[in-house]
Amino acid sequence: MSIAILNRLLGKDLELGMVQLRVGRYRFADVVVEVRANDERVLRELDEYYQAFLCTDCHAKADHVVYALHLPDAKTQERMRDFRRSEGGGRIKEEFCDLFEGRLVRKKRTLVEIFFDGRHNLIFGNLNEDSFKQLVRFINVVYSRHYLTRKGYMLWNAGAVSRSGKAVAFAARPGMDKDAVVAAFLSGGYDFVSHDRLMVKTRDEVQPHLLGYPSQPIFSAASLLVSPRLRSLLGLRPENLASMTNEDLQEKRYEVDVASLYGPNRFRLQADLCCMYLLQWSLTSSSPMGIHEVGSDLVLQEVPFYYKDLGVFDLNNTRGERAMLPDWDHLKRIMEPLRVFLVDGRPDVAALVQHAEQTRKQYDR
Repeated sequence: MSIAILNRLLGKDLELGMVQLRVGRYRFADVVVEVRANDERVLRELDEYYQAFLCTDCHAKADHVVYALHLPDAKTQERMRDFRRSEGGGRIKEEFCDLFEGRLVRKKRTLVEIFFDGRHNLIFGNLNEDSFKQLVRFINVVYSRHYLTRKGYMLWNAGAVSRSGKAVAFAARPGMDKDAVVAAFLSGGYDFVSHDRLMVKTRDEVQPHLLGYPSQPIFSAASLLVSPRLRSLLGLRPENLASMTNEDLQEKRYEVDVASLYGPNRFRLQADLCCMYLLQWSLTSSSPMGIHEVGSDLVLQEVPFYYKDLGVFDLNNTRGERAMLPDWDHLKRIMEPLRVFLVDGRPDVAALVQHAEQTRKQYDR
């Protein structure tokens, strides 16, 4: 059926039925995503990236199927409009149009196109090294849409780590060194949950349940300045970073493989969320770091700080802008049993790790 939709989009029959599609299967939490590709290279790269989530002995029926078709010359002729990720501008990365009871999205930089309608998931174009991350992000969207649209989870722009099944989450605006915090926790023996996307759902009389995104962490060069162990693992010397400007330190990113750097079985997608830190510290502050437990009123005021939507991949968002609002009642229920701390002053990563560990231990049984 997805191939038939592709033929309708392109206005011609590609006869892909004559091509043997390769199949890869991945289990993300309780969801099995099957990827069918016409290029073995694509699946090899996905298997390597999703090594912690391979479903090689999984016989369960796939919850979702994604067709990933390497078709360098394929391009639709549909008229599209720009999707603006935030109010007031910013670089436009996608354009889209709604058709066939679904949505067609085109990536501006690579021209890769994506179609989805809640049942069918199709990505096609030049699926090369340059567009690989777009394929990964779409697979992650398929996984996350399952929990957001079917299971009632809420999406946050935050990272998290866990120990003994209890998670600590961090939300921060750009430039707040959240990367250094995550790196410090991983070096201290915590498991990795997610770098910058979390799905959260309340449960009766227990801590909220948290699901991460199956994406490897990406650390800024700035975070490496305060993380000697990570810098050493990446083979970088301080002098490699000393010549960078502050802007370069924030813009230069390094993706790391959790298993390679920290050992096997350190990537955990699920945990109970026990506490959350809103990082509002500053490298230029003259005051020592302060950690202040805050009430639900302030947390709700800070919703733009951590709330996230699926943007162009939300079929209900038809205005071409990031304008979706959270379910306020659900958010209040999530926050009721959760301890939330606001962190200001000058960054002190070691002290923050110690505070979070003491808070987490209160939830150990």
